Amino acid sequence: MKKVNLLKYLNILLYIFYVISVVYFILIKKYNYAAICTGCIVATYILRVCNKKFVYLFNDMLIIMMDLFILFSLVLGTSYGLYKINHYDDVLHIWSGAIGSVVAYIVINVCTKKEDRKNIRRVFFFIFLFMFSLGVANLWEILEFSLDVLFKINCQSGGLNDTMIDMIDGLIGTIVITPFLLRKLSK
Repeated sequence: MKKVNLLKYLNILLYIFYVISVVYFILIKKYNYAAICTGCIVATYILRVCNKKFVYLFNDMLIIMMDLFILFSLVLGTSYGLYKINHYDDVLHIWSGAIGSVVAYIVINVCTKKEDRKNIRRVFFFIFLFMFSLGVANLWEILEFSLDVLFKINCQSGGLNDTMIDMIDGLIGTIVITPFLLRKLSK
């Protein structure tokens, strides 16, 4: 039986949705949202190319997580206004914590030999995932703050409370996915 390539079909669906969205936003004269959707087409294509060229860095799980994150944050959240839904932003920050953990897992795989990974203590692995993911969340919040200051936009509408809740959400994402990654490490 032939293996179904989930990533291929997901990308096709995303491209179709993004193109329809670009046309829709042009028709209603929301050119900034059309530009965001166009950028998502480019980002999805770049992720697909990276997945093919750098298999050791971009596995299917990470690409699917990032493709869907782009869809839910930029297109559905920003362009279609889903950020107005209570806790929508929280879900995405939890998701980004999981993505940061998967990236940390890939960093460990790239930087160590397979036989050496068997000797990595689980506590070190957990600490590395934890710190890496929180570092990514911290950098993201610094970026939001910088955009607010430099361009007078409102990324951090809730101020310090928003920043802290976003970082806690990233931590939750890390805690949720870490057991799966620990199990995968031991195989």
